[in-house]
Amino acid sequence: MQADQTTVVKTIVWVGIVLFVALLVSGIVVNSAISKKLDSIDYPVLPTDAEFAKMIEDEVGKIVLPEMSEFPEYMISEDEYDEAQWEAEIEKLALAELDERDFKNDLKDAINGDDWWVDGIEDIIVNGPILSYKDITDVKIKDVDVDGVIEDSETAEVEVELKVYFFIDDEEDEEYRSRVIVTFNVTGLDLEDNDYSDAEATYNFEVQNVYEQ
Repeated sequence: MQADQTTVVKTIVWVGIVLFVALLVSGIVVNSAISKKLDSIDYPVLPTDAEFAKMIEDEVGKIVLPEMSEFPEYMISEDEYDEAQWEAEIEKLALAELDERDFKNDLKDAINGDDWWVDGIEDIIVNGPILSYKDITDVKIKDVDVDGVIEDSETAEVEVELKVYFFIDDEEDEEYRSRVIVTFNVTGLDLEDNDYSDAEATYNFEVQNVYEQ
C-alpha cells in the first residue's frame, strides 16, 4: 500500500516537471517569434531637430506669394486709412454744431429769411416766421460729404444735407419740412499730429423748397 502511494507521488511530480518544461519551451519559442517579427519591421528614422528645422525652411522657401500692383478691394493703403480717420474726426466736429442753441437759432433765421413756397401750392408764398428755435421739431441728417482733407491742410469743408421739420406762427397742428444744405468751413486743423483742439467750424445755409406735411 505504501509502495503504491509512493509511485503515485512520483508520477505527479514527473507530470508537473514535464508540464513546466513544456510551458518554458513554448514561452521561449513564442518570444523568439515575436522578437523576429519586431526585428523585421522597418521603422522610419525620425529627423533630428536641426534636420526638421531645415525641412520647414525649405518648404516655406517654395511658397510663392502673388505680386499685387494695387491693393485689393478689401484692403486700403496707409494713406487711405489716415484720410478716413481725419474725415471722421472733421465730420464729428461739424455735426457737433447741430446740437448747439446758436446753430438752431441761425437755422431758424435762415428759414425765416428765405422766401419759399409750399410744394403743390405755388401761388402761396410764405415768409416765416418760425417764432422760436424750439418750433423746429426735428432735424434729420440725410447726407454728409467731407472735402479737401490732406495731411498738411489746416482747413476742410463739410457739406451736410438736412431735412428740417417745424411749424410756424404757433400752429403746431400744421407741420412743414424743408431741405437745407449746410456748408461747414472747419479751420485750425493739425492733421499731421491729429490735433483738433484749435479747430473751429463756421457755416452757411442754403434753404431749399418747403413742403407741407
